[in-house]
Amino acid sequence: MLMAVLPRYRASTWSPGAPLTYFADIRRAARQHRLAEALDATESAPAAALVTALVETSRIAVRKHQWIRVGLLAYSVGAVLLPASLLLG
Repeated sequence: MLMAVLPRYRASTWSPGAPLTYFADIRRAARQHRLAEALDATESAPAAALVTALVETSRIAVRKHQWIRVGLLAYSVGAVLLPASLLLG
């Protein structure tokens, strides 16, 4: 279950002229001294920024959901095996 709560980071793929969609994109634009330009690009193409952000958020949610399933499966197996081991001595 720990894997479900760990943050999911990715490297920024932002390039000049592209909208900002992720906090790492903001940091990258700021380091290149192009934050104002990037904010203008994001404002002029809000749909593109939204779609990219939704794709990234969905990827993160799917991965976390998979880890929750793995954690629940491990818990269920443990819930069966622990009492069985106590009964068998």
